[in-house]
Amino acid sequence: MSEFEVAELITLLMAEAGRTTMDFITVLFAYFVLTHFVGAKLERAYIVILTIVYSLFCILPILGAYQAGTMLFKVVQSNPEAGKYLGIEVAFNPGIAPVVVLGLAWFLSLTYMFQVRKKAKRENVGEVSLRLFSWEPTVRPDERSCSSLWRLGIQ
Repeated sequence: MSEFEVAELITLLMAEAGRTTMDFITVLFAYFVLTHFVGAKLERAYIVILTIVYSLFCILPILGAYQAGTMLFKVVQSNPEAGKYLGIEVAFNPGIAPVVVLGLAWFLSLTYMFQVRKKAKRENVGEVSLRLFSWEPTVRPDERSCSSLWRLGIQ
């Protein structure tokens, strides 16, 4: 690879690491906003589903940032001239840092969700029921509009 190609590869890897980190931060703050405003009111099943989807989505940016950092480390180690040209000197694998920092942020966001839920239980905040597929009769028939079986107590 020429020096220009190595420099371009380094800048692309840095941009990829930054993009995946921004993706993670966007989803992280969306989870914080959701937690703050409706976390205490949702049913437990919805919280579990939401947390599983959130956690699975967070794995992708964390692994993307790790992979970009690891590849950046390998490219700079194999081509130190290009790294010096861009002002980059890498002494250790920078792919570990996003895993630690973003993983800690993910863990703290889950901790915040459970603290909000715990506080709501202490303050006895009612849950909002989001029943999507349930049916309950809205009008209970009275004796005048019922069949003879209903008046006899047979339902």
